[in-house]
Amino acid sequence: MSDVSFKAERGEAGLSAKAIGLRKAGKTFSAILGRFRNIDFGEDVTLAQVFWFRQSTGQPERFFVVAPTSLSIKTHFSGFGSDPAALRKRLRKLKGVQIFDSFPGYGAAFRR
Repeated sequence: MSDVSFKAERGEAGLSAKAIGLRKAGKTFSAILGRFRNIDFGEDVTLAQVFWFRQSTGQPERFFVVAPTSLSIKTHFSGFGSDPAALRKRLRKLKGVQIFDSFPGYGAAFRR
């Protein structure tokens, strides 16, 4: 994984920008993971966003994760190959993990 998965490039007229993939489409992904702990209640929550490209141009595909436990990139978000569907399947097997295809449902879940 890398910090940067795409860049913006200006068109010939310089008025608009389009996303340009910096990786091979369908071969790599990026995950942003935030783990939070409430010491007083002894509760953990993990918020994650996973991005990948199906094509070399355009916006990345994505899904969002809310888990009522501590997840890690090394343990939970690696070793599944290059298929995001395999990662989703693995995450669904974990107790209490919620997966969202769009931000509104994810946003509502993590605010709870």
